[in-house]
Amino acid sequence: MFSFLFSHKKNSPLKNFIILLCFLFINLLSVWLLGHTPWLATIPILLSGILALYASKSKKLLIVYYTFALIGSLHEMFFISMNVWTYDKTSFLSIPLYLPFVWGNISILCISLYKGIFTLKIFQSLPHNPPKSSTIFLAFIFAFIFSILSIYFFWSEPSLVFILFILIDIFLVFIIRSAPFAIVGINALGCGALGDLVAVNISRWSYSVENTIFGVPSYIFIGWDIVGLLMVSLYLALEAFEKEHAQKKSRKAISH
Repeated sequence: MFSFLFSHKKNSPLKNFIILLCFLFINLLSVWLLGHTPWLATIPILLSGILALYASKSKKLLIVYYTFALIGSLHEMFFISMNVWTYDKTSFLSIPLYLPFVWGNISILCISLYKGIFTLKIFQSLPHNPPKSSTIFLAFIFAFIFSILSIYFFWSEPSLVFILFILIDIFLVFIIRSAPFAIVGINALGCGALGDLVAVNISRWSYSVENTIFGVPSYIFIGWDIVGLLMVSLYLALEAFEKEHAQKKSRKAISH
């Protein structure tokens, strides 16, 4: 019934783009317009995510969705407890009900964009040579931990965190060796920055730090780039592991 959604090989690039754009704005508008009532904002966010996951029928995407729904929410709870930022309306443990599903849906957007890039002829000749799964996974762990520590120790100094985030960004792009991967990060930066700037200026949440750009710390912008790269990194690690496992099985079958 929903096979037309997120089926990158079946759809035209234009249709893929329109679907992703609609998915993006369903989530953004739900937070912007309904965020004052978290349970109400949760309904379209949750339903759009369920529909996308059902349509994709991808176990790897499901794993990434649940991983970031969990770690995204936990890291926000942690930094809220430090008063780095706060939400205007919360549901439990200082976060709104919709937050875990927003984090999960961001992963759907990033991975769907990554997969969709390969349907465009203009991008098919771009460099794309990811390393083995263990290397990608270690890069993912290192970048995630270093990002958290950067905010933990230096959140009151946005310029320093911005520089550290730039280094993390360069590290991930250097290790993964993929232009489509980098493109996802740039798009995550744009979409995340838009969501943050509007949400802060309509008081959905606020940052405690001074020296902001329209209420948002400078490091948040490159931070969204890193978020997109981390999500695709985990997906790539799972994809590479799946291929490596299949190759091992194939070699064993041939040897017997």
